[in-house]
Amino acid sequence: LDVADRKYRFRLLNSSNARIYLLTLSTGDAFTQIGTESGLLPVPVARTAMEMGPAERLEVVIDFSGKLGQELYLDDAAKVTHLLKFRVTQHVTDNSIVPATLRPLPDIGEPILTRNFSFDFTSNHWTINGLGFEPGRIDARPVLGTTEKWIFTNPTGTTHMVHIHDVDQQCLSRDGGPCYPWETMKETWLLGSGETLELKLKFTDHTGMYMLHCHILEHEDDGMMGQFEVVAPSPTPTSTPGPVTISGNISYCPNPSPNPVGNVTLALTGDAQSSTLSNGVGGYSFTGLASGYNYT
Repeated sequence: LDVADRKYRFRLLNSSNARIYLLTLSTGDAFTQIGTESGLLPVPVARTAMEMGPAERLEVVIDFSGKLGQELYLDDAAKVTHLLKFRVTQHVTDNSIVPATLRPLPDIGEPILTRNFSFDFTSNHWTINGLGFEPGRIDARPVLGTTEKWIFTNPTGTTHMVHIHDVDQQCLSRDGGPCYPWETMKETWLLGSGETLELKLKFTDHTGMYMLHCHILEHEDDGMMGQFEVVAPSPTPTSTPGPVTISGNISYCPNPSPNPVGNVTLALTGDAQSSTLSNGVGGYSFTGLASGYNYT
């Protein structure tokens, strides 16, 4: 690939069925990672080596400044092999910069429920929570508009690629510690042998059926897949207001003390019209009125 001596933005996708790459530059220079499969990171991250499993995407900036006339390679250090040759053949003036801040992490609220998923090997098959894929089975029913915590564990001796459909996920912790700075929000996660990954996700888009699975093709084809159904919130029941009563006493105020006014007709107006007669001690009552209205 012919390039000029300037910065370039590359979008990388691992579309292999199972191969995990360890991407490096032959010069030892660092990539500047600016994004994942879920878009821009909060801040750029300098990385000299980038592990990249099936279905993962990386968005990086490579700076070829000062390398006019040179050849360099994008390498897979895991296989010790060249993947792509860069030939720096043109000189240009490059005034571009990588901003110090990119996109803030969206606030998706706090989880109201926790679910656990073990990516395991059961009865000679790759499974989730000991179960192979069954089209008629629903493994979780999150409610639209809610946020949940999903915990993934890998008790096997091999790596799995956790891939969740529907919405992006944010990393809460990896093995009980902080997440890597380049995995704040993604949709495909490398889960190494013995690792535990805690994610949170908010179901904001649509109701319906979605998949979660290992994105290593041989694992998902063997049954390491599950389904979840995003369901609508239950309607909040509307209570029917009961009848209310307005009551009191009517009196006139001579000096020195008030006296009840009995046997007089009182009229109620406003949202309802009614009348009643005060008793011998001035007491009156309007009963059976609908609540939530105005009365005078």
